Amino acid sequence: MCTVLDGAIAFWSTTRQAAAVRAREFSAHALLELYTARIERLNPAVNAIVTLDLDRASRDAATVDERLERGEDVGPLAGIPMTIKDAIAVAGIRSTGGAAEVQDHVPSEDAPAVAALRAAGAVIMGKTNVPRWCNAETETHNELFGTTNNPWDLSRSVGADMNVFGPITRSADDLALLLDVLAGPSPEDALAWRVALPAPRRSRLAEYRIGTWFDEPDLPVAAEYRAVLERAAGELRAAGAHVEASHPSVGFREQLDLWMALAGSAASPSLPADIQAAASGTHLRWLRNHERREVLRDRWRAWFDDHDALLSPVVLTVAPHHDFSGDPFARSIDVDGVPRNIMMEIPQWTGLVNVIGYPACVVPIGATEEGLPVGMQIVTSYLRDRESIDLARHVANVVGAFEQPPL
Repeated sequence: MCTVLDGAIAFWSTTRQAAAVRAREFSAHALLELYTARIERLNPAVNAIVTLDLDRASRDAATVDERLERGEDVGPLAGIPMTIKDAIAVAGIRSTGGAAEVQDHVPSEDAPAVAALRAAGAVIMGKTNVPRWCNAETETHNELFGTTNNPWDLSRSVGADMNVFGPITRSADDLALLLDVLAGPSPEDALAWRVALPAPRRSRLAEYRIGTWFDEPDLPVAAEYRAVLERAAGELRAAGAHVEASHPSVGFREQLDLWMALAGSAASPSLPADIQAAASGTHLRWLRNHERREVLRDRWRAWFDDHDALLSPVVLTVAPHHDFSGDPFARSIDVDGVPRNIMMEIPQWTGLVNVIGYPACVVPIGATEEGLPVGMQIVTSYLRDRESIDLARHVANVVGAFEQPPL
């Protein structure tokens, strides 16, 4: 059994790594050491990992190896090292949400998602950076841990806040694996509730009926990014999929206004004091907005009667350069000669989907001429999560999969 692993193994899919650990091609402890060495080498430049608990991680990895020695089942994640966003509680590890007010907070219990990962065999090794309170910032930056840099270009951001939790993986197969681990009722509902997401209805790419929503005059994406999106759609069409420019009969601005209203209410406690009350509103206003959301969901449901998926942009352009100047709500970047507000406009394509609660995943589809990667949203109908992942698998096969950053 190997003790020092080839660095290429770090870029294997989780599915492949877990299979190798179960087959005892290498140990869970050796895999943990591989990622520990990568963190020591790369994290000073990227600053993604903000807290490590290598003592417990080492014990947990050793336990996986010991159980394998005894021929026991170690779960689908079989000793895979993982990090958790610092906004999610991990027992025994400082969990701050990027806020100095709770910089010494150490939860006594795992959040349900973390508990599910552990039960499936994952080895939790540390926490990753988030914006302060996961909100009210255009960068993954806070006064506790500083700024996280983009591994494709250290001078650029890794994202504005969107307050959405979900697994980040290197393959669609890994998404499917983690969906099985994480999808389920909250602990208090587990006595009676079950989640049984249906299998994909299509067996071949040629059976998929796909709409695209790449163009919106009110908020156009950068032309160079748009070209990569169109190229990806064309490659799917050439591979046999039925792809057309079509989307649900909802107004882009109408739906985005609703998203801003609901997101503002949810985020109001972390907003500047002078706008908290206006953003939060009344309970009656929330109920009225929820009624509007149900009307929009009806239109999406009707569109999905004739389509399996919608492809759309993720943001407006490539990752922006770091910017910590002035008021976060006033910061902007240039998109084809037009200044666009980073906080209010850049994330609107994802907000379009978030507000209706439909499943979506983001897949890499290539890079712009300057070599920066861009992605595409795959949206499927309510509870058709497995179809979004299945189509992501087809996209990877046709368009291209994850590529290692130059760092």
